[in-house]
Amino acid sequence: MGNGMNKVLPGLYVGNYRDSKDTVQLEKYKITHILSIHDAARRLHSVSHS
Repeated sequence: MGNGMNKVLPGLYVGNYRDSKDTVQLEKYKITHILSIHDAARRLHSVSHS
């Protein structure tokens, strides 16, 4: 899957920064939340409640 995204458990994926920006893959696998662990935190996506 993708450049580095791997399914760990149903509904849980591990990937890199590039994977977190890949909206096609995020939508395809119904990924709605991203947890980032790094030393320079910033929002990656705008929040939309549809």
